[in-house]
Amino acid sequence: MIVDLHAHTYYSDGSLSPSELVALAIQRCASILAVTDHDSIAGVSEALTAANGRDIKVIPGIEISCDVKCSSDTIHLVGLYLNTDYAPLKELSRHKSEIREIQTRKMMGLANKYFKTNITWEDLKTKTRGVPSRPHIAMALLDKGIVKNIEKGIRFFLKGGSCYIESEEKNVSAEEAIKIIHGAGGIAILAHLAAYKNENKFVSYKEQEILINELVHSGLDGIEIYIPGLSKEDKEFGESIVKKHRLLTSGGSDFHDEKFLPENKLGFIDTTKTTLTVLHREAAFRSC
Repeated sequence: MIVDLHAHTYYSDGSLSPSELVALAIQRCASILAVTDHDSIAGVSEALTAANGRDIKVIPGIEISCDVKCSSDTIHLVGLYLNTDYAPLKELSRHKSEIREIQTRKMMGLANKYFKTNITWEDLKTKTRGVPSRPHIAMALLDKGIVKNIEKGIRFFLKGGSCYIESEEKNVSAEEAIKIIHGAGGIAILAHLAAYKNENKFVSYKEQEILINELVHSGLDGIEIYIPGLSKEDKEFGESIVKKHRLLTSGGSDFHDEKFLPENKLGFIDTTKTTLTVLHREAAFRSC
């Protein structure tokens, strides 16, 4: 069975509509797809409608940016099997959209000054149905021939980059995010554990273990171990840490756009080869 438990639509920083994402998942013969936009549940309803009567199950999800006590770095928690009518979840999604717009407008202004260009908010809105963010500014820079690819463009807006702006508002704490996910009837999963080192975060297994210990204390349910480009060492560490803490295993492509991120191909997990124990919690699923 082909599944993907981490995918984005154009309601955050993906390129496809929820309906198009479902259609691509069906084309890839996927049986289960989780829609997990950044800090937003806006695309879930459309995805569920698109999947109605088709040979695919859509899991309502979200990917929440969180702060932790053990580090100044941001982490991401994926919530799966969510009741998107849960009021605190809806409020989180609404509030984060407002903050994202303020932040993106500031980064856009700084990018225009740094690159001596004239990107407008309207330019960014052509890239997404949601609230524009760093990838959409990078797309606009690519359109103008200022950067060679999206990945290099985004680096200008990450910590240490020439166009980075510190957020005026802290992210929700991981503890609070887990409470909201659980309140919505969902499962809280630490996203793409092995990928944080690509952003110079939690680069050692010791740092990762400290992070996981904190999250387990806050009620973490599982870890997204299986991701594109996973090394043998990272796979072994991930599997050992979930066994140690009796956590669920999850996996997904973190799909955004295969043109710009070709390694993140939708539907790359085959459950005949990779066991995702989070799927054993199917009984916890609640339709929106």
